[in-house]
Amino acid sequence: MCPYCDKIFTSSRSLRIHITKHHGSIYCPVCNKELHNGTWRELIAHCRRNPDIRHRRLAERLGKSIL
Repeated sequence: MCPYCDKIFTSSRSLRIHITKHHGSIYCPVCNKELHNGTWRELIAHCRRNPDIRHRRLAERLGKSIL
């Protein structure tokens, strides 16, 4: 259950993704860029747009974990 809005989730991963929306932003673990929408999908898009191979690998890993 989300401690901010009491919404119930069936998996801890879904809850973690949801909670980032309450915090308002997440950071790229490769370059520390702040992503203001606070979604993992935004992080994946950021990594796919970046030509650095470390970003590309992270996008692949995150894409598989969200599906």
